[in-house]
Amino acid sequence: MTASAQSAPGEAPRLSAPERAVLGLVAEGLTNQDVGKRLYYTAATVHTMLGRMYRKFGVRNRAALVDRAWRHGYLPPLRDRQEAS
Repeated sequence: MTASAQSAPGEAPRLSAPERAVLGLVAEGLTNQDVGKRLYYTAATVHTMLGRMYRKFGVRNRAALVDRAWRHGYLPPLRDRQEAS
């Protein structure tokens, strides 16, 4: 992994609009295949995007990605997400 692939400690990484959309659905608990169906991507594309986000956030799994993204303000508090549904 190159130094530029991961953000500096404490700094929020930049995410593209498609990455943000994938992240939101992953935070809801959807599988790669279900995320792909909703966003018209293949499961492989979702897998690739998740891998990029893992590197950007310096994490190794979905749960850590969602936690780190929430801490950086990419995801609303759970209460706000539940009220929106």
